[in-house]
Amino acid sequence: STETITHSIFKIENNRELGAIIQSLFIHQELAYVVDNTGEIEVVESESFKSIRTLNGFTNPRDVEVYENMVFVADWGPY
Repeated sequence: STETITHSIFKIENNRELGAIIQSLFIHQELAYVVDNTGEIEVVESESFKSIRTLNGFTNPRDVEVYENMVFVADWGPY
């Protein structure tokens, strides 16, 4: 196999850290949605991990699902 593992791919591609604890990852077509425990979801190119945008404003996001070009987020909300 010619596949390789690249450690710290997000940092290499974007010159910044991704987050402390990654909760989940969802890939839809050419995008990956990386759910972080900081209340943000990083949208990246699934092949390169180049950042497209950061979705924020969540309290405690846990998971992402994409349906008909809409992004649904499971957010535990305030306790």
